[in-house]
Amino acid sequence: ITSGKTFFEYYDEWVKESKNRISRVTGKKLSKGTLKRYNTTKSILENFEAEAWYSINTLSMNEDFYTKFRDYIIGEKEQSVNTFSDHIKQVKAFCKWLQKKEPSLNNDFRSFEKPFSYADAEPLKEAELLKLYEYQATGYKEKARLIFLFLCSTGLRISDYKTLQEKNFC
Repeated sequence: ITSGKTFFEYYDEWVKESKNRISRVTGKKLSKGTLKRYNTTKSILENFEAEAWYSINTLSMNEDFYTKFRDYIIGEKEQSVNTFSDHIKQVKAFCKWLQKKEPSLNNDFRSFEKPFSYADAEPLKEAELLKLYEYQATGYKEKARLIFLFLCSTGLRISDYKTLQEKNFC
């Protein structure tokens, strides 16, 4: 790294800047959950560096890193492919940001694939849905229950529900 900052010092700077960044998808500041995922990935990377004896820097963001990090997450830590994919997504986003600041970062990170494993999902049975319909909760759990039942009865996705407005109803 030409500036004298370590990979993780840059990562901290990226997270700090991200607190004020506006999402291109939502048009709002990044959520606390997104920032938490950024910090979780940093912690995982630090653990990987220590446990796998792998020095993480701008020069090590290559296929060797990808393979060893994948083996560490999926093999040693016995995490899912989707967990690995989430961490790689954060690493790629960070590296895209870092590349603007550090010319020593090559483009190898751009080839990191975000694999995905779909877990089979079963629809609710009628009896399960009726049980949920009859259940009474309080507070935010009641609101979540009502929203879920509304989505089930209309076939709306949660993303569509979030954009509903009064003008969408007759």
